[in-house]
Amino acid sequence: MPTNCGSPGKGAVDLYADLAERGEGTVQRLRTRPGVDERTEPADDDAAQIDEANAAPAEKVTTR
Repeated sequence: MPTNCGSPGKGAVDLYADLAERGEGTVQRLRTRPGVDERTEPADDDAAQIDEANAAPAEKVTTR
């Protein structure tokens, strides 16, 4: 498990990266089971849309 090296943000980023990696491994193991891959397709499509939205340039937001 990642340790916090004095920077609160760094510890959170390391923890998130570790959890994401573990989650990806779990999904890959589940997909080897019959029928699971078909049920994950809608979530895969949603994740791809989120990735595309995050990659797009941010809109400039103005407040008054």
